Amino acid sequence: QQRIRPLYVRPSAAELGRGFSIRNAGKSPIYTGQTLIGAPAKDLPALSVGFSLTRQYFALDGTAVKLDKVQQTDLFVVLVKGKMAGDYKRRAMVIDLLPAGFEVENARLAGAHGADSFGWLPELTKTRYSEYLDDRFVAALDLDSDNTEFAVAYLVRAVTPGTYKLPAAQVEDMYDPATRARTAAGSV
Repeated sequence: QQRIRPLYVRPSAAELGRGFSIRNAGKSPIYTGQTLIGAPAKDLPALSVGFSLTRQYFALDGTAVKLDKVQQTDLFVVLVKGKMAGDYKRRAMVIDLLPAGFEVENARLAGAHGADSFGWLPELTKTRYSEYLDDRFVAALDLDSDNTEFAVAYLVRAVTPGTYKLPAAQVEDMYDPATRARTAAGSV
């Protein structure tokens, strides 16, 4: 039996620009996959393919916050809401990258505010997993035909003065990553 080895092609930017082709010279079928790595030349626009997604910032009393008026030490509730289109079972991953100058407030500390302690928030979705990291908030959710909408929230504090890019929030089906949504990027 012949050992099948994968073919890895890493074209340069010039080769990508010119284009190239790969041909199957054998009789057996081949399977392909592509991975593109790089930084976008400009902000990616909002996207909705099988999901819709919004992100909002609120003061602790529930009033909307204008991100061009943020002061150092301000504490916000970040609400990420979305909806799945169709009648499917999905394991969704919500990822909200923080702008530089912001830090997640650790709701696990004794005496700290928890995002679920604000009565003005909508009912928050039970997560399968959530993580409060230095540069992002991450939550995994189980969605199905009875639970197509979701809402997750967390606390964030402005700690370092400056003008920063506000990365897009995103959601994707962990087993079908083409089914995804993202908000538009902005600034803070």
